[in-house]
Amino acid sequence: MTKDTDISDSLKKSKKLSAWVADRLDGLKIPDLPNNRRIQLAMACHHLVIEHGQAIILLVDNELYGSALALQRPMFEAIVRGVWLRYSATNKEVDKTAAGRFLTLEEMARNSLRLNDKKDTPPLKDIKEIWWNRLCGYTHGGLEQIRSRLDNTGLQANYCSAEAMAALRWSDMAQLYSGVEVADAACNESLAREFLNCMRNFEEPSGI
Repeated sequence: MTKDTDISDSLKKSKKLSAWVADRLDGLKIPDLPNNRRIQLAMACHHLVIEHGQAIILLVDNELYGSALALQRPMFEAIVRGVWLRYSATNKEVDKTAAGRFLTLEEMARNSLRLNDKKDTPPLKDIKEIWWNRLCGYTHGGLEQIRSRLDNTGLQANYCSAEAMAALRWSDMAQLYSGVEVADAACNESLAREFLNCMRNFEEPSGI
């Protein structure tokens, strides 16, 4: 599949959004980061989310659609871990995580608070239940990946444009989601609200 007009338009918007996120977060100082293990672990997860989101955009731009789709699951996992660590994990669970002993993603998603405890934001558990099987298929070489590499002429990548555009949307939403968390941890309430409003409305922020 080559990039069609819809993918090109979505890609252009994702690039602009990703650049805006990076610009808005650049230079933010998180007061508790040096001495708070909970914040350290949670913010590292959200930092990873943003990097995965940027990588998805680069992969789609280079028509490496299968690899872009495969990054959706680890990006979502990093969101769940970041939210759970910051809001829901006990101090003992934070210490265990720091030692490399994680709860299962199901446990973390089930016990995670909604984003900033906003009741109109879909809980992570609901998102996991809807998307998890498909995300796993993309990451682990399931039928979602295999079927898109087989056609009558042999082996070649043959993903539909809707899949590539969905990966870009995951990238956009995940970067905004983690942007809220990083801005909030930096005690920048106005920036956190800006990210949250953009995520809810999924509109291009002013100034892009």
